[in-house]
Amino acid sequence: MKKNLVFLTIMALVLAIILLGLLIYNLEIIPGIVGLIFGLIAYYLSKKVIV
Repeated sequence: MKKNLVFLTIMALVLAIILLGLLIYNLEIIPGIVGLIFGLIAYYLSKKVIV
């Protein structure tokens, strides 16, 4: 699941960069926030110790 979240994070951030290059600032915020959330979840899962 961690690999899936990292993949989704990268895809969302690439989409945000593409929209930023197209100067569509309104739509660029949404993938940026989604990428940040997926990245934080992947970071949390990587630090979680399974007992």
